[in-house]
Amino acid sequence: MVGYFFEVLFARELERRERSTWRGTQSKEEKDLVYLPNPALSVEIKTSGQAGFKVYGNRSYGQKAGNDLLVKKEKSGYYLTVNFFNQTLTLVRFGWIDADDWDPQQSPTGQMAGLRPAVYQSKLLPIPGAYRQEGPVILLQGIGSQTARQLADLGIHTIGDFLHYPGELSARFSRIREANRPFLNECVD
Repeated sequence: MVGYFFEVLFARELERRERSTWRGTQSKEEKDLVYLPNPALSVEIKTSGQAGFKVYGNRSYGQKAGNDLLVKKEKSGYYLTVNFFNQTLTLVRFGWIDADDWDPQQSPTGQMAGLRPAVYQSKLLPIPGAYRQEGPVILLQGIGSQTARQLADLGIHTIGDFLHYPGELSARFSRIREANRPFLNECVD
């Protein structure tokens, strides 16, 4: 639900600021952000509130348009993907996703489609910024629930806390920091 509200509010704010260029969707056949000068350049928004950095489409995203009469809009195109955790924005990415990048669940009753790892690595560009520092430390590679509890004992709860911790970190936590260095570098302005 939070993702849906984000989509609607983002589209309305963009339309308010750039009325002659952008507007929100008005039908199921349109992308979420309609680029008025050239609708082929419109943008679909996908959000996920699950812990982590993946996004999902409904099962129709893994269906071929020619075989499924339920497919209402072109699945290839520009995407804005937004990850959040609770009420915290954790990652925003932008890029081009092809229709065949979506894999439907194997179960015939499955309701979602996911993206292959290569799509996250090479087709979606992360939007860097300090907003990412507010994410929970458990989103960092190499930190599970037990390690997160140990960090919490040090007062480290967010990625920003981990990035700017003023004290000496153990060798183990220093290795985790180094393993996440490219990600942490994107978390600063």
